[in-house]
Amino acid sequence: MTSCASISGLQTAKVVGKGHAEMGLGLAGIGENPQNGEAVAVGAEAWGRMGISKRMDVGLKFSSTGTSVVDLKWQFIGNQNSLIAVATGVGVGVNGLAFSNTGAGVLDVHFPLYTSVHLGKKLDLYFNPRYISQTLAAGNQQGQIGYLGYSGGIMVGGKVKLLLDYSDFVFGNETQQFPIRQLTAGLKLRI
Repeated sequence: MTSCASISGLQTAKVVGKGHAEMGLGLAGIGENPQNGEAVAVGAEAWGRMGISKRMDVGLKFSSTGTSVVDLKWQFIGNQNSLIAVATGVGVGVNGLAFSNTGAGVLDVHFPLYTSVHLGKKLDLYFNPRYISQTLAAGNQQGQIGYLGYSGGIMVGGKVKLLLDYSDFVFGNETQQFPIRQLTAGLKLRI
Protein backbone atom coordinates (compact mmCIF):
# COMPACT_ATOMS: atom_id res chain seq x y z
CA MET A 1 0.00 0.00 0.00
CA THR A 2 1.29 3.44 -0.84
CA SER A 3 -0.80 5.39 1.67
CA CYS A 4 0.80 5.93 5.04
CA ALA A 5 -1.34 8.50 6.86
CA SER A 6 -3.71 7.70 9.70
CA ILE A 7 -7.20 8.35 8.28
CA SER A 8 -9.60 6.96 10.90
CA GLY A 9 -11.65 9.45 12.94
CA LEU A 10 -12.69 7.55 16.08
CA GLN A 11 -13.99 10.63 17.91
CA THR A 12 -16.87 13.05 18.19
CA ALA A 13 -16.57 16.83 18.44
CA LYS A 14 -16.96 16.80 22.23
CA VAL A 15 -13.78 17.09 24.24
CA VAL A 16 -13.40 14.69 27.18
CA GLY A 17 -13.22 17.55 29.72
CA LYS A 18 -10.55 18.63 32.19
CA GLY A 19 -9.55 15.82 34.55
CA HIS A 20 -11.10 13.12 32.33
CA ALA A 21 -9.63 10.70 29.80
CA GLU A 22 -10.64 7.95 27.41
CA MET A 23 -8.90 5.12 25.63
CA GLY A 24 -9.88 2.75 22.87
CA LEU A 25 -8.96 -0.23 20.73
CA GLY A 26 -10.16 -1.02 17.23
CA LEU A 27 -9.74 -3.44 14.34
CA ALA A 28 -9.74 -1.98 10.84
CA GLY A 29 -10.14 -3.12 7.27
CA ILE A 30 -8.18 -0.80 4.98
CA GLY A 31 -8.72 -0.72 1.22
CA GLU A 32 -6.64 1.26 -1.22
CA ASN A 33 -8.46 1.46 -4.53
CA PRO A 34 -10.30 -1.80 -3.71
CA GLN A 35 -12.63 -1.58 -6.74
CA ASN A 36 -9.60 -2.27 -8.95
CA GLY A 37 -8.54 -5.28 -6.88
CA GLU A 38 -5.67 -3.44 -5.24
CA ALA A 39 -4.37 -3.70 -1.68
CA VAL A 40 -6.65 -4.59 1.21
CA ALA A 41 -5.20 -4.97 4.70
CA VAL A 42 -6.29 -5.53 8.28
CA GLY A 43 -4.86 -3.40 11.07
CA ALA A 44 -5.33 -2.55 14.72
CA GLU A 45 -5.46 0.85 16.38
CA ALA A 46 -5.08 2.04 19.96
CA TRP A 47 -5.80 5.58 21.08
CA GLY A 48 -6.29 7.79 24.08
CA ARG A 49 -7.44 11.33 24.87
CA MET A 50 -6.94 13.50 27.94
CA GLY A 51 -8.77 16.71 28.81
CA ILE A 52 -6.53 19.71 29.42
CA SER A 53 -9.37 22.25 29.86
CA LYS A 54 -13.15 22.28 29.62
CA ARG A 55 -12.89 23.06 25.87
CA MET A 56 -9.60 21.41 24.87
CA ASP A 57 -8.09 17.93 24.88
CA VAL A 58 -5.04 16.17 23.53
CA GLY A 59 -4.95 12.75 21.88
CA LEU A 60 -2.49 10.07 20.83
CA LYS A 61 -3.20 7.26 18.32
CA PHE A 62 -1.06 4.29 17.26
CA SER A 63 -1.72 1.90 14.39
CA SER A 64 -0.25 -1.49 13.50
CA THR A 65 0.37 -0.05 10.03
CA GLY A 66 3.13 2.07 11.60
CA THR A 67 1.37 5.41 11.90
CA SER A 68 1.16 7.48 15.04
CA VAL A 69 -0.58 10.84 15.52
CA VAL A 70 -0.68 13.37 18.35
CA ASP A 71 -3.45 15.95 18.10
CA LEU A 72 -5.05 18.88 19.90
CA LYS A 73 -8.83 19.45 19.72
CA TRP A 74 -10.71 22.66 20.64
CA GLN A 75 -14.50 22.51 21.02
CA PHE A 76 -16.04 25.88 20.14
CA ILE A 77 -19.75 24.95 19.92
CA GLY A 78 -21.58 23.01 22.63
CA ASN A 79 -20.57 21.55 25.98
CA GLN A 80 -20.66 18.13 27.67
CA ASN A 81 -24.49 18.13 27.70
CA SER A 82 -25.17 19.61 24.23
CA LEU A 83 -27.17 17.92 21.49
CA ILE A 84 -24.74 19.34 18.87
CA ALA A 85 -20.99 19.91 19.14
CA VAL A 86 -18.42 21.38 16.73
CA ALA A 87 -14.65 21.45 17.20
CA THR A 88 -11.46 21.94 15.24
CA GLY A 89 -7.83 21.17 15.89
CA VAL A 90 -4.50 20.17 14.46
CA GLY A 91 -2.54 16.92 14.49
CA VAL A 92 0.97 15.79 13.62
CA GLY A 93 1.72 12.23 12.53
CA VAL A 94 4.63 10.06 11.44
CA ASN A 95 5.01 6.61 9.91
CA GLY A 96 7.68 4.57 11.66
CA LEU A 97 7.40 1.57 9.31
CA ALA A 98 8.06 3.70 6.22
CA PHE A 99 11.24 4.99 7.85
CA SER A 100 12.48 1.62 9.10
CA ASN A 101 11.70 -0.20 5.82
CA THR A 102 12.91 2.38 3.30
CA GLY A 103 14.76 5.10 5.19
CA ALA A 104 12.09 7.54 3.99
CA GLY A 105 10.69 10.05 6.45
CA VAL A 106 6.95 10.67 6.47
CA LEU A 107 5.43 13.67 8.28
CA ASP A 108 1.69 14.36 8.28
CA VAL A 109 -0.11 17.50 9.42
CA HIS A 110 -3.87 17.01 9.99
CA PHE A 111 -6.47 19.81 9.74
CA PRO A 112 -9.87 18.44 10.92
CA LEU A 113 -13.32 19.85 11.52
CA TYR A 114 -15.29 17.72 14.00
CA THR A 115 -19.10 17.73 14.05
CA SER A 116 -21.37 15.51 16.13
CA VAL A 117 -24.92 14.96 17.31
CA HIS A 118 -25.47 13.40 20.75
CA LEU A 119 -28.85 11.73 21.20
CA GLY A 120 -28.89 11.32 24.97
CA LYS A 121 -25.85 9.94 26.76
CA LYS A 122 -25.80 6.62 24.88
CA LEU A 123 -25.87 7.42 21.15
CA ASP A 124 -23.38 9.65 19.28
CA LEU A 125 -23.21 10.29 15.53
CA TYR A 126 -20.25 12.14 14.00
CA PHE A 127 -18.96 13.46 10.68
CA ASN A 128 -15.40 14.81 10.52
CA PRO A 129 -14.02 16.25 7.25
CA ARG A 130 -10.24 16.57 7.21
CA TYR A 131 -7.28 17.60 5.06
CA ILE A 132 -3.89 15.95 5.62
CA SER A 133 -0.69 17.44 4.22
CA GLN A 134 2.00 14.76 3.91
CA THR A 135 5.71 15.40 3.36
CA LEU A 136 7.87 12.48 2.19
CA ALA A 137 11.66 12.66 2.38
CA ALA A 138 14.29 10.14 1.31
CA GLY A 139 17.93 11.15 1.11
CA ASN A 140 18.07 14.53 -0.63
CA GLN A 141 14.67 14.05 -2.31
CA GLN A 142 11.41 15.43 -0.93
CA GLY A 143 7.80 15.27 -2.07
CA GLN A 144 4.39 16.50 -0.98
CA ILE A 145 0.98 14.89 -1.29
CA GLY A 146 -2.40 15.77 0.17
CA TYR A 147 -5.31 13.74 1.52
CA LEU A 148 -8.87 15.06 1.43
CA GLY A 149 -11.80 13.19 2.89
CA TYR A 150 -13.92 12.47 5.92
CA SER A 151 -14.61 10.07 8.76
CA GLY A 152 -18.08 9.35 10.01
CA GLY A 153 -19.38 7.01 12.61
CA ILE A 154 -21.63 5.93 15.40
CA MET A 155 -20.90 5.27 19.09
CA VAL A 156 -23.33 3.39 21.33
CA GLY A 157 -23.07 2.97 25.10
CA GLY A 158 -22.27 4.87 28.29
CA LYS A 159 -18.89 4.70 30.02
CA VAL A 160 -18.00 1.89 27.60
CA LYS A 161 -18.95 2.61 23.99
CA LEU A 162 -18.99 0.38 20.94
CA LEU A 163 -18.07 2.25 17.78
CA LEU A 164 -18.13 1.87 14.04
CA ASP A 165 -16.05 4.36 12.03
CA TYR A 166 -15.89 4.72 8.23
CA SER A 167 -13.23 6.87 6.54
CA ASP A 168 -13.09 7.76 2.84
CA PHE A 169 -10.17 9.78 1.45
CA VAL A 170 -8.48 10.60 -1.83
CA PHE A 171 -4.73 11.18 -1.74
CA GLY A 172 -2.19 12.29 -4.30
CA ASN A 173 -0.86 15.36 -6.05
CA GLU A 174 -1.82 17.47 -9.08
CA THR A 175 -1.27 14.60 -11.53
CA GLN A 176 -2.47 11.46 -9.71
CA GLN A 177 -5.11 10.75 -7.07
CA PHE A 178 -5.90 7.45 -5.34
CA PRO A 179 -8.86 6.49 -3.13
CA ILE A 180 -8.37 4.88 0.27
CA ARG A 181 -11.08 3.69 2.64
CA GLN A 182 -11.08 2.29 6.15
CA LEU A 183 -13.76 0.63 8.27
CA THR A 184 -12.96 0.35 11.99
CA ALA A 185 -14.93 -1.43 14.69
CA GLY A 186 -13.85 -0.75 18.25
CA LEU A 187 -14.43 -0.19 21.91
CA LYS A 188 -13.88 3.06 23.84
CA LEU A 189 -13.64 3.40 27.63
CA ARG A 190 -14.10 6.67 29.50
CA ILE A 191 -11.79 6.88 32.52
